[in-house]
Amino acid sequence: MAKGGRVDKAELCAHMVRHFAGSDLGLRRADAREFLDEMQRLCQRQLLEVGQFAVPGVAKLVVQERRLRKGRSRSPGNPS
Repeated sequence: MAKGGRVDKAELCAHMVRHFAGSDLGLRRADAREFLDEMQRLCQRQLLEVGQFAVPGVAKLVVQERRLRKGRSRSPGNPS
């Protein structure tokens, strides 16, 4: 797995394929990718419709309203 805590989709799929290689599932890379793609679609749909999405024991995502903040762009000609 990747160092620094970040794992991309390809690494996650490869890990799942290796993990289930000796089991009756015989998970293929395409199956792992489709599972992750469907989970992403479900997550997006739930966040839009309900405002939250949870994978029990793993993570919970919640949409929160925040007040607007004034942005500042710093360009080379504007050192402020």
